[in-house]
Amino acid sequence: MTGDVAGALERQRKSLALRESLTAAEPRNAELPRELATSYNKVGDTLGWMGDFAGALASHRQALAAAEAYAGRADAARSHIKIGDMQVATKDTAGALDSYRQAISIAEALLAVEPANTKVRRYRAMGYDKIGVTLWAAEDLKGAVEHHRKALAVREELLATDRTNAQARRDLAVSYATFADTLLSSGNEAEALSRIAQSVEVFEALAEADPANAGSREDLVLAYNRAGKMFAADGQLRRAADNYRKAQMIAEKLSAEDPSNIEARHALADSYSRLGAANATMAIDQKDAVSARRAHWSEACSWYQRSQQLFREMSEQGVLHGSYAGKPAEIERELTKCETARATLQ
Repeated sequence: MTGDVAGALERQRKSLALRESLTAAEPRNAELPRELATSYNKVGDTLGWMGDFAGALASHRQALAAAEAYAGRADAARSHIKIGDMQVATKDTAGALDSYRQAISIAEALLAVEPANTKVRRYRAMGYDKIGVTLWAAEDLKGAVEHHRKALAVREELLATDRTNAQARRDLAVSYATFADTLLSSGNEAEALSRIAQSVEVFEALAEADPANAGSREDLVLAYNRAGKMFAADGQLRRAADNYRKAQMIAEKLSAEDPSNIEARHALADSYSRLGAANATMAIDQKDAVSARRAHWSEACSWYQRSQQLFREMSEQGVLHGSYAGKPAEIERELTKCETARATLQ
């Protein structure tokens, strides 16, 4: 998301109002309800990004109703997935799982008639992955692993039909990453690190193939941050820091190229805070000399200060929404702890 998000939402709502009027005026025009559903989903996506989950949920439900009105079953499956995402955001786990299962059910019914439909196969894989992530969050690790493996199987089949398909490659990389989270939580560190390495490898290749594509580089930033988080959880703090630095360097370039790129700025501030956390953890190691520990605390505080400054800037600009809204206060707490620990070693 870049630029004036509030302005984008206003434009989307104007477009939606126009499509509502046209649909009401031309009830026999079969294309208008499809366009109407698309407009509802766009508004829902923006509201969700801004943290208005209730508004987003309502808009996606309107998109679903529009899709059902013109018998757009594939579009209905996609809307069920979007509804499920907002139910996750509002902590309605049961509702989210039901929505994702409805999406899979619709996809499977369509595939029984048209088994080669790439879009519908992709929606089925998305449904499996979403259930996997939701079950992982609910600590049903066995169920999460099962659904992630189903998603991977479909993703790999889709890529096998067209090795040059960038979307299919990206989807597979996302599945590797979400599966890695579940594997790490279930105690399978070896496969978890293997899967996250596969994810990073694909994202690196996509960014290298299209270096002008900011979205591909944003994906790579997130992949490095995710890999760093997993290495940190596995106790490999220096490898974690290496990945965070890679993320930081790319995010800094993206932010410099386009200061309105909010995702890049979010990812950059996140990279700074993760570098702070990695150095703070290294500073705790009692086996190191006091001078080394003091250096790690100083570096940790420096990264936290940079993260705090960037998050504060975004907060003042009104572009911190959803899960990022509480970041300034969170980083403030971490910085205070860091400075206290550093002072103790003086």
